[in-house]
Amino acid sequence: MAIYYIDYTAGNDSWDGLAPEYVSGSNGPWKNATKASGAFNAGDTIKFKCGETWTYQGFTVNSSGSAGSPITFTSYGTGNKPKFHHAQIITDWVEVDETGVYTKGYSACGWLLEDGVGLVKASDQYCSDGNWWFHEWDTIYYKPTDGVPGDHTVERAAGSFITLNPETRSYIVIDGLHIECVGSAIYKGLTYAADHITVQNCHIERAYSGFWFDVTAGATTTELNILNNTFDYVSNAIYLFTAATVTATVSRNVITHACQAYGGNFSLFDAEGISLQNMKNSVIEYNEISGEYCTAAGIVHWDFTSGEIETTNNVFRYNYIHDISGAGIAHGGTAVSSGNCEIYGNIITNYGSDITGAPHGGLRLNRAQTSATPSKVYNNVCYNGDVGIYLNALTDYYTINNNIVHTMSSYLVQSNVLIGNNIFDYNCYKDAATGTPFYYNAGKNWADWKTWCGGDSHSLTSDPLLIDPTDSPPDFRLKPNSPCINKSVEVGLAEDYWGNYVPQGGAPDIGAYEYPSSNMWF
Repeated sequence: MAIYYIDYTAGNDSWDGLAPEYVSGSNGPWKNATKASGAFNAGDTIKFKCGETWTYQGFTVNSSGSAGSPITFTSYGTGNKPKFHHAQIITDWVEVDETGVYTKGYSACGWLLEDGVGLVKASDQYCSDGNWWFHEWDTIYYKPTDGVPGDHTVERAAGSFITLNPETRSYIVIDGLHIECVGSAIYKGLTYAADHITVQNCHIERAYSGFWFDVTAGATTTELNILNNTFDYVSNAIYLFTAATVTATVSRNVITHACQAYGGNFSLFDAEGISLQNMKNSVIEYNEISGEYCTAAGIVHWDFTSGEIETTNNVFRYNYIHDISGAGIAHGGTAVSSGNCEIYGNIITNYGSDITGAPHGGLRLNRAQTSATPSKVYNNVCYNGDVGIYLNALTDYYTINNNIVHTMSSYLVQSNVLIGNNIFDYNCYKDAATGTPFYYNAGKNWADWKTWCGGDSHSLTSDPLLIDPTDSPPDFRLKPNSPCINKSVEVGLAEDYWGNYVPQGGAPDIGAYEYPSSNMWF
């Protein structure tokens, strides 16, 4: 169980890497990040020095740890996280014609930076729309914002910084690194599985993908942990795109400017903050997601294999999704067994402004669950969106209780399907722009909605009296005189969004917060 040290300023790759500072002989730290591609043993730790920066250097994880003895890539020393700037300086541009567009041959380019600032991607190789770069096949096209390329430092961001690609890699921890200006910050490629992988406390910015996990059918993956990371200006922060079954915990990550690459370029992929496929026994919790270019959804869970994979027993709880242009949480799939999932305690606000993909929905429920494994949606808050709860396509076997839906530009609930085996009750609905705030085939008033759905008999159409949902930050707690206090049905909820125990009164409350019986917040 050795500890290896890497210091870009004071290190030397001819040394043994076994000391944080030079001692004597060959005993001292390594210099380059590529030394982390070496062969290591279970329990080894590779440490990068805080305050140092490595430019256009990545590494491949070529070894596996074991249970209780992972291989860990982390930091040492004091100061800022070790930074990895993965953009490559480009010179020797060739001018195309008098239009001022220059070319350089490269097969990959996530985006282009000029003097450290991300440029907006053009719609064609001529940059005719007034933007500054384009990439097609094996060529980058670049139009300087002024002067000629030699007047600027021009960099391309592409490739992967950390790759878990050749063969199965297991028991790996990546902790406390700062990765920027890259195609994929951490990438696991096709064919092979990877088990017991943890990525935590990292800061990833200006990337097309933060953590991209892409595995083919049959390669079941377990214990994938993505914890307490920050992502800023990342097109797809967490993208678990697999044809296998994945078990993961995605917790306490903060994603800002979701689906927007630095410099104004929007998502290259599916425009989702967290994109999940074929999950089983997974927990997605306490994440915060925001970004106007997030046109699909803050969190999406779906399956890609049309009935071949079981996607069950997943929990989506206590996430805060706000200021996005798409849906809040989109859940569904057509797997051989899809269901027994729970979506609760989430707060979704200021969403659904993208008219091209409308309607979106704060809670967008897609596809049928099963009679043996129905899914539950409870104690969420949807505020200031286009549609509160949206039953999109083939939706069936969802139980929808104890939710607050408030202030919608379209409908409080919209259904594109027959009510089937979906159950609505103990919800609180208030304020929609239409006079008939519920929808199936046509707008419906409250009485017609209850008749049609055969439920919501205990639900409310009163103002829930939230403390201040328009403040910055908003406050979705209940006022002392809220009609939602003690009015929900028991669903087994143990704690609210803040961690207060439930119930605190004679019955649980509707919404994501439980009003404290002592009139004090914990």
